[in-house]
Parts: sequence; structure tokens; C-alpha cells
Amino acid sequence: MGQPLGPDYYPMASRTIRLPIEYKKDRKSIRQVVLYVARNGENTWYQEGFVTPDKDAFVYVAKDDGIYWFKMQIEDLKGNKDPADLTRDPPDLKMVIDTAAPVVRVTNARRTGEEIVIEWAVDDKFPNDAETKVHFRPTNNPTAAWQEVTLPAASRTGVKFPCGTPEGVTVRVTAADVAGNKTEATRDFPVGGGAASAGSAVGAHPARGHGQVEERLDARVGR
Repeated sequence: MGQPLGPDYYPMASRTIRLPIEYKKDRKSIRQVVLYVARNGENTWYQEGFVTPDKDAFVYVAKDDGIYWFKMQIEDLKGNKDPADLTRDPPDLKMVIDTAAPVVRVTNARRTGEEIVIEWAVDDKFPNDAETKVHFRPTNNPTAAWQEVTLPAASRTGVKFPCGTPEGVTVRVTAADVAGNKTEATRDFPVGGGAASAGSAVGAHPARGHGQVEERLDARVGR
């Protein structure tokens, strides 16, 4: 189970984020640019840093995973601040930071002849259920290609399917979160049916660089 997110959230698998500043006015008229951060979807803003106008970006390091809102405020040489009220305008950027891979728990795994039943649960704060996948291949041929199983449209937590062979098969469940972290869990279904034997679980993090978000951040600095 996890938290649903809107399409305006940008997911990141890194806690180090480079936030570019877009200057729309003469930098000579600016005293400083201030970075504010709000947590957990609350419109309460805390100053997290400031830079002089010769800088092109902030580098923000999040203390932990979760939901972050970002806003930049420009202060000119006369002390005027834009925006004057941080709570009135929407955030410049909404982000969910998730560096932990999901945990996949196989809750039921059995075989009757060539029919396989496998059920599972995914533990993650920000899961991406649409990316849950199930594959299988012969247990005695680990170099064989994995065959994908079509999952029920209304559920991503279990499936029953024919494996098409009386031989032993290995089933793999892959779960992902919104930031692209993935975990694979496998179960071996031996010849003759019955309960499956315990397999393995492997977590993997995608390469996301240093958290570049230039294509999504509208700093609105110097409007």
C-alpha cells in the first residue's frame, strides 16, 4: 500500500537535487534568491538556502524520502520580494523522493498440474502498480527467455495461469515504485504440483544521475 500522487509530481530516486534558477530580469537588480521547501503537501514554507544572482542553481540535499514542494523567491536591491506571499501561488515544483526499493512478499504460491497460482503484496510508500510484472521460464533452463504473464486488469496482486509444461517452472514477480526502484521475487514450482519452494528477492535502483530536474522546474524567478 502507498500514497497516490497526482501527475504534477516529479519522482526522483536521489536525495541530491539540482534546482536550476531561471532569471527573467537583469541580475544586477537582484540581491539574492531564496529557496523555500514545504513537506508532506502542507503549505508551510521553510527557508532552506539562498544564493547571490551570480549562481545558476541550488543544490538541495533531502534528509529523508517523502513529498517535497519547492519555491524560489527573488529579493531585489530595494528589499522587495517576489512572490511576496509564498502561500498564495502554487509551488514551483512538486517532488516525491523515493530511494528505497519496494518489498515484495509472496503470500500464496501453488501448482495444480500445469496451472500456476501466485499471489503477492508490495510494500512501498509510493508504488507504481501499473509496472508490476509476472514472468516465468523453465527452472532447469536458466538461460531461457522469460515469458510474460497477462495480469488481471482489476488486480495487480495475484494471477492464475497455465504454464504449458509439466516440467518445473520458475515464476518472477517484479514490482516498481514511482521513482523507478525495482525489486524481483521468484518462486520455483516443481514437477507434481503443490506449494512452491522459496525463491529469492533482489532489489535494484536505476541510474538517475544527480537529480537533474531542469525540464520540469519553472522557478519563476525574475518574473
